[in-house]
Amino acid sequence: MGWRFRKSVKILPGIRLNFGKGGFTSGTVGGRWFKTNVSSRGVKHTLSVPGTGVSYQTDASREGADNPDPRRRRPASPSGGPLLILVAVLLVLVLLAVVGVGILVFLMR
Repeated sequence: MGWRFRKSVKILPGIRLNFGKGGFTSGTVGGRWFKTNVSSRGVKHTLSVPGTGVSYQTDASREGADNPDPRRRRPASPSGGPLLILVAVLLVLVLLAVVGVGILVFLMR
């Protein structure tokens, strides 16, 4: 087994950016009961009962796919990584702009 690294950064309530050894890995939206994770591996929805360890996860990107057998999954496309990083960076810039405008409005009072 090799070394693993995982870091999750909360940017707003209910929105997290997740990082691993290779950099940005995914984005998560949602709370304790229901969350959606978007990564280069696809989209996953998770419904859970907090404090019990019980959860149910669906692979939304595979629903209705022509290859439903998880043992015969195709590898993730390597071209999806840069696009995901670009979307995350744009999201962070928009959120920083919104926060900056909010601070300016608050200070102008």
